[in-house]
Amino acid sequence: MVMARTRFVMWVFVALSLSMRMPPSVEASRDGPSSIEFYVHNPGLFTPFPNPTEVVQLAMKGSEPRPRSFKSRIITFNHAITGTHYKNSPVLGRAHGIRVVDKVGDGPLAFTWLFTASFNTSSFDGTLSFQGTTLNFPSSDFSDVAVTGGTGSFRFARGYATFTNFYRDDEISVLEGQHFQVFLRY
Repeated sequence: MVMARTRFVMWVFVALSLSMRMPPSVEASRDGPSSIEFYVHNPGLFTPFPNPTEVVQLAMKGSEPRPRSFKSRIITFNHAITGTHYKNSPVLGRAHGIRVVDKVGDGPLAFTWLFTASFNTSSFDGTLSFQGTTLNFPSSDFSDVAVTGGTGSFRFARGYATFTNFYRDDEISVLEGQHFQVFLRY
């Protein structure tokens, strides 16, 4: 009796394990794009005037309320994503998340990025999530972050993104945003 019950439980377990494969619609979505390129515009990031697409949520005591003061702070943002570096190019989506700025003493400036890029176009409909830390930003023009997941067209995506700073056409000193090149696998 005990042997029959054990055999029955084992067959139920095998049957359940075999039936838990992914449905075809989910398996088919693993054929998302292997790379994507976009621009995140953050107007006024390093200028003294207020920025309508980001807000300082928490700042270290004694730091100035402007983004120019590179003291420790937590910033939330919601920036436009476009296909080119021009401000008037069509909007592909939004980049929204948290940026933690950390500067202690004379040490390097570190930015920790936690954000999601939401796309709603005919080519891409879904989100990509990013996480990473960059040192000496914005002085270093090249950084990378991890792609930690995705939804929609990017379901099950993993990979990395490299990004470089781009500046206003007329002034090299005014940072306009970042140019992202994203490399994905599913």
